[in-house]
Order: sequence, then structure tokens, then C-alpha cells
Amino acid sequence: DPQENELSVRFRIGKSLVLKCFVPVLIVKNLVDKIKSSSGIGENANRGWIKTDLNGYKVNLEVLTYQTANGERVLLKIISKIISIEQLGMSSGQLITFKDAISRKNGLVLLTGPVNNGHKMTVYSALESINREQKSVIAFEKSHKYALDYVNQLEIRDLGNSDARSLINEAIHHDADVIYIDYIEDESLIPVENVVI
Repeated sequence: DPQENELSVRFRIGKSLVLKCFVPVLIVKNLVDKIKSSSGIGENANRGWIKTDLNGYKVNLEVLTYQTANGERVLLKIISKIISIEQLGMSSGQLITFKDAISRKNGLVLLTGPVNNGHKMTVYSALESINREQKSVIAFEKSHKYALDYVNQLEIRDLGNSDARSLINEAIHHDADVIYIDYIEDESLIPVENVVI
């Protein structure tokens, strides 16, 4: 986080941010420029990726930037590798129900809950578990966390003002067997009287 005379470096540990060190203002611009160029962030972008190998372990970093009153803020998110459904921490009953739901020929699986609570990892684990080579899979996402083979991933922001209904129709026209929509804000898609909590 940029301060008036330095850049503070904080790590999120659990739900708290922990201050680790300060970077002198003299090298902040060079450091930020290096991170941006390494992640492919250009003049008109504020998001990119750094893929690297640390001691044989592949690491993906999502890089996000934006301007503040004190300078440019840079956020680096470590993106975990995709894990199997069995490693998600579901009970045996939940696991059986979830596997049954995602293996059905027809239906809807709706994941809900607080932000940063594992939705994306759950979806990617589910997509990894199905036979994507023999199915047409289209994913509409706010942002890609991983590139998946045999999944046509599109960023929602690149599609203009498309609502969930038009995204589903588009995917059906493209003969999709599996459709994933990252975030639905369209209340008209699911009538309130049919939602059971």
C-alpha cells in the first residue's frame, strides 16, 4: 500500500493483514513497474498474471493495481493449484450429493455463500472432474483464475452488458453441455418464490 514516503508491504494471514516491511519511496516506482511488466499489465489495464516456478512448485500470482492518492497500489494474490473434489473438505454425504449433482445430464448447481469462501475452487474442481474432452463446456467468468483445457472461458466484462439469461442463451446456441456463470446479479433469472433457503 502506498504511503506518503514509503510503500507498506502487508500479507493477509487468515482474515487479518499483517505489516511485514516498508519499501523506500525511491525504489517504489521501479518495483511497481517491474511487477506490472512481468504480469503483462499495460497502460490501459489494471490486472495481469505472473506464472513462476519456485523450487519445483508452480505458482500463479494474480496482479491487481489501482491509483490511490499516494500512488499506485499493487495487490498480489497467490492462486492455489486446483485440487480434487475429494480434497475440498466436504463431508462424505455432501461429497456424494455434490458428485451426483454435477454428473447429471440435466439440472442446475447453485453455489452460494460469503465472498472468498471457496466458490471458485469448488467450481474448478468440479470442472476438472468431468470429462471435458467429450463435452462442450462454456464458462462466463468475472476473471479467470486458471486456464482449463477444453473449457471455453470468457470474461463477462468483455461481453458488455450481458445479463445471465442472454449468457445462457448464447451458450445454448453454441451447443454447450455444461455452462458455468461466475456471478449472477440478474434477479429475473430465478423467481424469488422458487428459491428455497
